[in-house]
Amino acid sequence: MPGNPSPTNPVPGNPTPTRKAVVSIELTLDAATDAAVRADWARLIDAGLPSLGRHPSPSNSPHITLLVRSTLEPVDFASAVDLLPIDVELGEPTVFPHGDRGVLVRPLLVDESLRRLHRAVHDAAPPGEDAPFTAPGDWTPHVTLARRLRLDRLDEALALLGPAGRGRGVALRRWDSVTATVTVLG
Repeated sequence: MPGNPSPTNPVPGNPTPTRKAVVSIELTLDAATDAAVRADWARLIDAGLPSLGRHPSPSNSPHITLLVRSTLEPVDFASAVDLLPIDVELGEPTVFPHGDRGVLVRPLLVDESLRRLHRAVHDAAPPGEDAPFTAPGDWTPHVTLARRLRLDRLDEALALLGPAGRGRGVALRRWDSVTATVTVLG
């Protein structure tokens, strides 16, 4: 018996697994900052390491996640969009460990403008269950460089990455994993 469809159990007759339902609201970066992150992705790929650059989907771009839920009805985020653009400061790379692997990220310096944007996104959204580390007071803003990086290769990965830097957050977008669509907001 095939059981219920899940991310690891394909729908009968469908060769690809179903997608986990996730909707996120994300802050995209100016062209120069986007290019700097993509250069980090490319250096990781060239070294044979995990990298978000290995995902060629047009929806895959450097971003800062502001809100994540399993469902989110259409929402008017105009009050948050009105706060853009904002300055962002990407810090030195770090890792969120999980067992013998981790997620390689550039954390963000949280200043008042970034905090205000995050709050405006959450204020515009109806009540709901936020994913861990995305709710106000529990938010860990970052730009992801690689997932599932073996921790025994962390020093090698860190040596490849460019310097920390400043940039701009310029637009909001909505990512819907079920439909694999990106919608620019505002």
